[in-house]
Amino acid sequence: MTDPDLWARIEAQPLRTAEGQDLAAALAVESSLLPDQIAPTLAEYRRWRYLRSLDPGLVSPPIMPWI
Repeated sequence: MTDPDLWARIEAQPLRTAEGQDLAAALAVESSLLPDQIAPTLAEYRRWRYLRSLDPGLVSPPIMPWI
């Protein structure tokens, strides 16, 4: 990790939908994700946000076949 401070900020920030709902709760209700798939999905999304912050032109969204 090249920027631990950035990662700490991303980890500390709650993940919310555009409507302000908790993203984990929204995924549980609105997707076909199983409960044990939600945490890894959010972790992957946080990793994507970290990489995107480092180089916005280089990184595409993560592929999560279970969504």
